[in-house]
Amino acid sequence: MRALLIVGVQLGYTVIFGWYATFLLIRTGNLLCPIIAHVFCNMMGLPVFSSPRTKGAALVAFLAGSIAFFWLLFPATSPELYNSSFDRCSCWHGFCNWK
Repeated sequence: MRALLIVGVQLGYTVIFGWYATFLLIRTGNLLCPIIAHVFCNMMGLPVFSSPRTKGAALVAFLAGSIAFFWLLFPATSPELYNSSFDRCSCWHGFCNWK
C-alpha cells in the first residue's frame, strides 16, 4: 500500500509539472522556458509543508510562494516577452490572422 501511495504522489506531481511545462511552451513559444523550469524543479525537489524545525514557517513560505506563482503566471509568460515577430498578432504561433 505504501508503494502505491508513493507512486501515486510521484505520478500526480509529474502530471502537474507536465501540464505546466506544456503551458510554458505553448504560451511563450520558447523551448528554453520549460527546460529552465525543469532544471529548477529538479534542483528544488518536492516542497516541505511543515517541519518541527521550522514551526510553520515552511507552510507560510509555501503559501506565499503559491500566491505569487499564480499572481505572476500570465504576466511572466506573456508572448510579447519572448518573441518580437508578431505581424500584428498577439500570439507567437500566428494563428490569430488565419481566415
